[in-house]
Amino acid sequence: ESYPIPGDQFFPEGIAYDPNASVFYTGSTTNGDVVKVNITTGATELFAGGAKQGRGFCTGMKLDYKDRLWVCGGDEGRIHLLNEQGESVKNWDLKTQYNAGFINDCDLDKQYIYFTDSRVQTIYRGDLSSAPGEIEEWLTFTNQEIPYSTGINANGIVLTSDRKYIIIVISNSGKLYRIDRAS
Repeated sequence: ESYPIPGDQFFPEGIAYDPNASVFYTGSTTNGDVVKVNITTGATELFAGGAKQGRGFCTGMKLDYKDRLWVCGGDEGRIHLLNEQGESVKNWDLKTQYNAGFINDCDLDKQYIYFTDSRVQTIYRGDLSSAPGEIEEWLTFTNQEIPYSTGINANGIVLTSDRKYIIIVISNSGKLYRIDRAS
């Protein structure tokens, strides 16, 4: 089955599924729009306009336990947080704050959300237990630990089911790395 996405220049990249509402969200790499798609009816609607919210690019996205949508901003180096109505709650400019390169993907548990950077050897983290606070440089690493080269490096990210580890994929090399959250 397929779902028509409005417009001929919407190139979806990230996707987040809400099983309670039977909808998924996807963002555009060309204009930063986020659309909401009902999986039962196929109805598609603009959830959050990229231009209106100062977002020109979307990559990974996740829904948190408060039904907020976290959107990675790719080479803009930004992270956007949207409420249930698609309104901007907060955004973080990690390019200015930390000289971030390409915020690619994210994953979360009930306490933290983690973000990969495909150009800078850093994983960023935000605390979900409080009001939207700051995003920190949680982990930096060297080429001896996790090698980077020109192109897309840290891409996908997932927490293991026991929440002890984070696994990231380095797209350039096709290698997976397991990171112990405790150490």
